[in-house]
Amino acid sequence: MVARADLALYDHGSIVLIHPVSRRGDAWLDEHVQRGDFDPFPRGRVCEPRFVRDIVEGACAAGLRVEVR
Repeated sequence: MVARADLALYDHGSIVLIHPVSRRGDAWLDEHVQRGDFDPFPRGRVCEPRFVRDIVEGACAAGLRVEVR
């Protein structure tokens, strides 16, 4: 059985959308990634590409599974 992702990343070049796809991912994102001024998504985050590596490394270190879609 394949493990399900906790966070999904959608790379659009100048921005990356980070969307939680599990309760664990949702809780981790709320606790560790601040919402920006422009935040049109109720659960996800809009992120500059330069911050994505740190977010992914932190999520993986916490035992979350991250998937690029």
